[in-house]
Amino acid sequence: PMKPEKIQVGSQALWHVPPGRVRYLSLILFAISFWLMVDLGRWELSFGELALGLLFYSAASLIVLNQRYLVTENLSTPLLLLNLAIATRYLSKRTGETSLAFWTVGLCAAAILTKVVAGVQAGVIVALLLAQGRRREIAYPLIGAAVGLALYVIYGWWQDWEVFRTVLADQAARFWGFEAMSGLMFLDTGQPETRDFLIFLGWLALIFESLAPRRRTIFLAPWVYLLGFIFFTSAPAIYSWHFLPFAPFLSLALGCLIYRLWQSSHPVAILAAAAILLPHAFHTLFENRPEWGPLFRWLYLLVTAVLLAVVFSGRQSATRLWKAILTIAIALLILENLWRVWLA
Repeated sequence: PMKPEKIQVGSQALWHVPPGRVRYLSLILFAISFWLMVDLGRWELSFGELALGLLFYSAASLIVLNQRYLVTENLSTPLLLLNLAIATRYLSKRTGETSLAFWTVGLCAAAILTKVVAGVQAGVIVALLLAQGRRREIAYPLIGAAVGLALYVIYGWWQDWEVFRTVLADQAARFWGFEAMSGLMFLDTGQPETRDFLIFLGWLALIFESLAPRRRTIFLAPWVYLLGFIFFTSAPAIYSWHFLPFAPFLSLALGCLIYRLWQSSHPVAILAAAAILLPHAFHTLFENRPEWGPLFRWLYLLVTAVLLAVVFSGRQSATRLWKAILTIAIALLILENLWRVWLA
């Protein structure tokens, strides 16, 4: 049943809301994240980069599947994006300091009440403000973090102080070391279904964007968040939904990288794009028709040979041909993910 109903728990009658109904909230928050990504990216990214980034965010199977779960990251992620959107609006003089103070204090406090590790958002906003030379305004995220922590402690005292302290101690004892990055980048949870090529490629793209001559300010956020996140989490206990706050930035970085490779006519860029996308595109075909394995192998060899000949031919028509090959590879990559999460 999808309707809430009362159930008896001991001497109390409590409302029970079925998980299927509550999941609508996760999907609504997922939809809001797209709007916030557009607000963040439209000032620093081209239309093609932003569109590809949004497409990857809507198609990467691990992102979409985790957005259906009832996990706190589905709330802390749009809170992070909204926090950044307010800060970037202030830095670009599209909103005033009063608005920055009100929203930043409230959002940083709400982030901690959502999940303790989400308090790292305050550090993200501090880093963003400092990077733009705004030292006085860092008081707002710090006040928000302090308010959130105070409310969290008050809530623990109100519920049961001893239970609250015991739970915190148990959580702290789970820390095993600083190898959480391996779980975030490779999603190595011990479960093959959690490994996603697009996520790994997104981390590589994020590194590339951080080194590119045009360094976008929004790509500062995931690195600051990562430094704080690794302090709280543990490698053996990491789950696939832990990477969700990074997913918008991985998707946008991947959109930037693929768009730049698609635009370039340099042989190195063309071959890099082909090496990244073609094998995965052919793997998609192979998964759907494994009995055609030998055919796909020879077809891949033929496409690769044609691509090499085209790249080094020096003809003007060569650019159109390799862009067509690359476009087909991108389409197959996205269609495979869309099929797995929306249509299958």
